[in-house]
Amino acid sequence: MMSIALLVSTNLVQAQAPTITANDTKIQYSGRIDFVNPLQPTYIYPGVSIKAKFNGTGISATIYDYGTGTAQTTNYYKVFIDGLIATEQLAMIPGLNTYTLASGLTAADHTVEIMKITEGASGKSSFKGFTIIGNNQSLLDLPAKTNKKIEFIGDSWTCGFGNLSQYSTGNASMVNGNYVAANEDNYYAWGAITARALGAEYRVTATSGRGLYRNNTGSMNNTLPLNYDNTLEDNSSPAYDHSTFHPDVVVIHLGTNDMAQEEGGSQYALDDAAFQSTYIAFINKIRGYHPCVNIVICFGNSKSDSWPTWTHQLTRLRTIGSNIVAHFGSSHITTCELPYTAEKWTGNPSDDCGYGDAWHPSKCSHQEMSAVLLQKINAMNINWGESDCGTSTGTSIEFNSLIKIFPNPAQNQISINNLPSNASYKIVNTMGEVIMENNNVNCSIENLNAGIYFVVVTTENKISTTSFVKM
Repeated sequence: MMSIALLVSTNLVQAQAPTITANDTKIQYSGRIDFVNPLQPTYIYPGVSIKAKFNGTGISATIYDYGTGTAQTTNYYKVFIDGLIATEQLAMIPGLNTYTLASGLTAADHTVEIMKITEGASGKSSFKGFTIIGNNQSLLDLPAKTNKKIEFIGDSWTCGFGNLSQYSTGNASMVNGNYVAANEDNYYAWGAITARALGAEYRVTATSGRGLYRNNTGSMNNTLPLNYDNTLEDNSSPAYDHSTFHPDVVVIHLGTNDMAQEEGGSQYALDDAAFQSTYIAFINKIRGYHPCVNIVICFGNSKSDSWPTWTHQLTRLRTIGSNIVAHFGSSHITTCELPYTAEKWTGNPSDDCGYGDAWHPSKCSHQEMSAVLLQKINAMNINWGESDCGTSTGTSIEFNSLIKIFPNPAQNQISINNLPSNASYKIVNTMGEVIMENNNVNCSIENLNAGIYFVVVTTENKISTTSFVKM
């Protein structure tokens, strides 16, 4: 049995030179990262992951953090040991420090992963390296990364702003009207949940308050399209090397902040034509770097036609999305209307999700959003990891459409009807966490908790996702 020391207030030790430097070739990095100095790769966006495999009884990480330590400028990391969450929130201390990630482990092979779960408002970080406790002082080989890749481009909804909070009403949620770093966790945001459910590597290019054409302040500076070529937020140096990560899918969630000024009156109305043309130009830029990419235009979860009453924002976003799809005339671009997050929460988990901070979606709502996006991506019949831009084959469509779960809902056992002979599948919960893996047609689910689960079936480079309800 693995033993993990979950150190919260006592995990900080005197800064030390790491025995495994950051340029070790066996470290796996994921995310937009500045490698100009390979001994201290620097990053700012949420979801950046650093992973390694070692043999020992514990491990620490040395990090220089540029946050200043306030409620708004503290970075938080999630720590994983052997694929399990060992520390939910590891608070960074300004400057150079060494953090014990795990101790008291069985002397054996282990994996460690640290993930930045807060956005750029908390500051950037530079990773210096790991120090192994006990046994071999060198890293081991990790399995190769998955060939499935997704990029999420968006605003505070994509960052996970305030998603660890839960309030019964939007008005109550304004007790935290500004960004509180400890209340944000990108691991539990809808994009990250979706990527885990699909078994895909992902990158997050998102900043709270930013838009596509204009930001929530009305400023047109440092919007997401203007940051797209930057490795670090709001910094043109170094330029981002798009060839390092060719996503199969790019999911865009922008427009909420572009329309935010409309609450001040009709004189602040968004220029829809300019917004649409900027969107088209942005997609052209993305396709210039990634010609084979599938693009999902997301909207809706924070918009309605009822507020502000004169704006009809949801209808306008639907129209703009449809116009963009029609402009490109391609099956590789689609829209996805996400479920509305303005919900009451009574304190009963079986009721609606309530709100996170400042009218944002709670963790529960992020799960609902992810479920809708999973269905959309599955329906696109994506050929994951392929370098050509050919259309999906009939085999792919047939594979996706024939997979059925029976019975559904189920209590003790499910059967995967039409499971291909060379396929395996994972059962994934609504947080995108793998509960079990199997390749048998019949699968016992009697030990699962009641709720919704996804069955992700994989064969070669084809993937199909469907869901069932455990009673």
